[in-house]
Amino acid sequence: GIYKNLNVAALGLSLKGKNNEAIQLFNVGKAYSIAAGNKKGEAKMLLGLGVCETRKGNYKQAIDYYLASLKIEESYGTNKAQIANIYNNLGVVFRKSGDNEQSRKYCRIALKSRIEMKDSVQVAMSYNNLSNTFSYNTPESCDSVFVNVNKGLAIRLKLKDQAGIAQCWNNLGTYYLNMDICDSALVYYRKSYELYVKLGFTWDVLNCLSNLAE
Repeated sequence: GIYKNLNVAALGLSLKGKNNEAIQLFNVGKAYSIAAGNKKGEAKMLLGLGVCETRKGNYKQAIDYYLASLKIEESYGTNKAQIANIYNNLGVVFRKSGDNEQSRKYCRIALKSRIEMKDSVQVAMSYNNLSNTFSYNTPESCDSVFVNVNKGLAIRLKLKDQAGIAQCWNNLGTYYLNMDICDSALVYYRKSYELYVKLGFTWDVLNCLSNLAE
């Protein structure tokens, strides 16, 4: 229907970096949804608006959209995967805004839900996102980074998720760099770099080169 078409078109624009155009479409979809009394359609449009505002760096606006979408989805409680995705997005946007405590809270909720659903791919992603919410200012925080990255890596290895493995190796490189264990950092950055080259992920290759230069 019209909601699905608008949602797909808007998401496509956002992926191309055309977030302002995507926002216009999501707002049209939201207006249609409200007029038709389609709360689930409205929730999808609000989620899309949150994604666009996150990509634009408008984190407060993104949080408002995500919370509004979450409120609708939780009132139905049927789409548990979507609810987990919104919690995950909230975790990401709070981290981007500098609020690691709130980010950690939402990442943990998303992780718990994804474990219950036995969604291995998303569980691995949640471990990665959770690891990013910890700083390196206490031994406990350092341990949390290490544990969560390795939990995610174990799942990626089992799934043979090459891109995910490369990401985890890069994160381990960053962990060891922050711990001043430079030899180990170099090993993991190189492993990540070589795998990204093999996969042809140009941006990630450049990011690894930047890490290796450090």
